[in-house]
Amino acid sequence: MHAFSGLPGLSLKEYVLLEEVTSDRTLGNYLVEHGVIDCPENIKPYLDYVGIGAEFYSDHGGAYTLNGYVVRKTELPPQLQSQKPFREESRDEMLRLALRTGHHADYPLILPADEEYLSSVKKYLCIDEFAEAQIRDVRFKTPYIGQMIHATECPSVEEYNEFAEALEAIWQTDGALLTYAAVLDAEQPDTLRRAYELLQDLDNYERIVVGTYEYGQQRLQELLELDHDEIAELDGYMDFERYGQDRMDNDHVIQTEFGLLRRFEPPFPEQSQTQQMKGL
Repeated sequence: MHAFSGLPGLSLKEYVLLEEVTSDRTLGNYLVEHGVIDCPENIKPYLDYVGIGAEFYSDHGGAYTLNGYVVRKTELPPQLQSQKPFREESRDEMLRLALRTGHHADYPLILPADEEYLSSVKKYLCIDEFAEAQIRDVRFKTPYIGQMIHATECPSVEEYNEFAEALEAIWQTDGALLTYAAVLDAEQPDTLRRAYELLQDLDNYERIVVGTYEYGQQRLQELLELDHDEIAELDGYMDFERYGQDRMDNDHVIQTEFGLLRRFEPPFPEQSQTQQMKGL
């Protein structure tokens, strides 16, 4: 059943849902914790929360549902009339976190986000720091990226946002996501911080999308600083296939789930002949 069912003539814009407030007792507790009922901390254990909730319910109406307390916005005191935070929708969604607090179940926090949005979210969730909220779920826009970050720690919202901003920076660059996926597969980072550092160091890697012949041409061109016409003149006089194979071996090119990968500094450790044959 929908949370707002049972209220005749309802216009959804006129009402608000206080999540997980399903009784006089929980309503009373909600009112006290949100400052509607002002009292010292040492007095709170002795308050009649049932009575507080029942009185508010009697004066302001509304209805208890399985999902929470539904009441007209105009009946709420100023302390409870905060609007849901607005995020600049022109930014791509890189990550989505589900945050849980004592008064909100699984609030969707979309990242990356600026400080203004993050501050408004904390205000809306009635917390001073994101450390007071529990991260219940993490969804990446590109699932295969998230699957290869084997984080053994519990990153903070701020760390997730920093990572999302770096991911957003390469989003429109051709081939960058696949290169990053290959890097993650090769490096196997065990913390989000390490995954972020690899993302910042993406220029130190090359995902190879050509065969040994083309790779031989590319590496000789880099070595001798030749242009395309000069390389073309050598065609027929040089075994680019063999040279490319030798250069891949010397460059310690490795196989990943997302293709061949080269690391410039330092090169990947030398692989066994079996590993090389499998990769090439």
